[in-house]
Parts: sequence; structure tokens; C-alpha cells
Amino acid sequence: MTNHSLIPRFAELNRGPTPWETESWKPSGPADHGATGKRMIRVSTRGRYALRAMVDLASHNGHGPVARRKIAERQGISSDYVAQLFRPLQDAGLVEGVKGPGGGYRLTRQPGEIRVRDVVEAVEGPVALAPCLEHGAGACPHADHCATRAFWERLSTAVEELLDAHTLEDLRKRSDTLR
Repeated sequence: MTNHSLIPRFAELNRGPTPWETESWKPSGPADHGATGKRMIRVSTRGRYALRAMVDLASHNGHGPVARRKIAERQGISSDYVAQLFRPLQDAGLVEGVKGPGGGYRLTRQPGEIRVRDVVEAVEGPVALAPCLEHGAGACPHADHCATRAFWERLSTAVEELLDAHTLEDLRKRSDTLR
């Protein structure tokens, strides 16, 4: 697995030192703001479960189709939800369903050829951390004079690059070390 860190990338993107590069910066609260009731930027359950299910498929790649029920059992996801997750993954050409006895799902490419971004975007849509990025500059009346739009563009690009930097094979290998 390639070791990429967002911190050096953000340092390249910003004109001055980032807050975490200065001596005076200290976190103001717990890292998990979810526990405090504050809103967080996060990938939905759909995106997280789809990635887990795809890593499961990658772990069983080359052994024939993997039954939806088996994926569901191993990942603690309902079988019906696995089916819902795999519809957009099939539409994106990442998996194919095999019907009949011994059927299930299989990857359409090798795990090292499927990027995390492919999976996340198949179920979540494009990476756009602000609504104005999702619909283009013309959709926002403030785009021409927005001081924050360039920041959101750079942050979205950094997230895209991180998602592109990792494949299902990388995550499969990581999964193997955790067992």
C-alpha cells in the first residue's frame, strides 16, 4: 500500500504554513465530533459498506462468484442492502452478477486495477465537498467573488487524489494483516 498523507499535500496547496505546521496550533476538542453532536464531513454508510463489500470480493477474487449472503454475513450487512449497493457498482462496470446455482458477484477487473475512488463515486457520486463544486461554478451566484471556493476545490482535489492513490488490492492486503 502506498503511504500517502494529506498533510504534505495540503502544505503544497496552501500559500503559507498550515495550522498544523505552526507551533501554536492545538486541537480544540475531541477528534470524533460525532460524539459531541456536531456535524461532520463524512462518507455515508452506503459508501463505507460498498467499499467493505468490494474489499470482501477482492479477498475472494479468483475463487468464483461470491454469494451475496456470504458477503453480508462476513461484513455484518443485510443481504438486501448488499444487493442495493451492488446495483450502482454493476452500473459502473466494477462487478458483475452471476445467476443460478453457485452464483453471486465477482469483480470485473483485478483488485489492483480498481481504485477506491471508483467504488466511492459509483455509490456516492463525484467528490464535491461543497454544493457549488458539484454543479459547477455557473450554478453558484457567488462563484466569481467567493473567497472560499478555491479552498473547497483544492480540498476536493486532495480527497480525489487520496482515493485514487489506493486500490482494492491495497485494502485487501491491509485486511489480511488485521486478521
